Amino acid sequence: MLVGIIHQHDFVYKSGQKKRNTCMIKSPQLNKEVFLMDYYTKKLLTLTDKSFIADEHWLEEKTINGIPHHFIKGTWTKPCHTCPHCHAKTLIKHGTYQTKTLLPKFRQIKTVLLLKRTRYRCKTCLKTCSSSCSLVDKHCCISKELKQLIALDLTKNISRKHICQDHFVSDVTVQRVLDKYTKQVKPSFHYLPKVLCIDEFKSVTSHLGKMSFICVDGLTHRIIDVLPSRQLDL
Repeated sequence: MLVGIIHQHDFVYKSGQKKRNTCMIKSPQLNKEVFLMDYYTKKLLTLTDKSFIADEHWLEEKTINGIPHHFIKGTWTKPCHTCPHCHAKTLIKHGTYQTKTLLPKFRQIKTVLLLKRTRYRCKTCLKTCSSSCSLVDKHCCISKELKQLIALDLTKNISRKHICQDHFVSDVTVQRVLDKYTKQVKPSFHYLPKVLCIDEFKSVTSHLGKMSFICVDGLTHRIIDVLPSRQLDL
């Protein structure tokens, strides 16, 4: 364990050097300069969860396939006490592993979070698990905030291809986000409103016909459903 005195320096200005918020750790075992991530930097990167601890040298810049990347390195310290499989409280630490999560771009540069997480092993069912992370969904490599930004862009009059290029994701990812949020607003067909308005309108020309079918709630003016054709067999 490192025991020493930490001195905080606020933005030391020197010619030819970058302006950084640094601290000097002095101890009999170690005497070196460590670049810490302060709270305001975490807030800009939306990494304010107390379970996230940034590494000493937490930022790495690389260029992969001609695309500049920002790699943010850190550790997820939230413990796991109960096994999610058998609900027993007999977990022991079973090594660590690293996850790679895509974050929202920062200054038009692709940003990736490299997170070290602790693996736990249950002595009852012999299965492994890890603690939940508030930054990303389980078995997913895209952050929750990035999914929300993609959903907001889907409400705008822009193409899906532009959304993919803007957020450095695939078209399949955009489609999954679209399916997830459309399920939440999908209308229920188990009942009919008191006033049902039915009409036809001219939409995209296809083999099904030039006129499409639409029905709305006459009281709330909420769209219930839209069909590609007004024909009865649909």
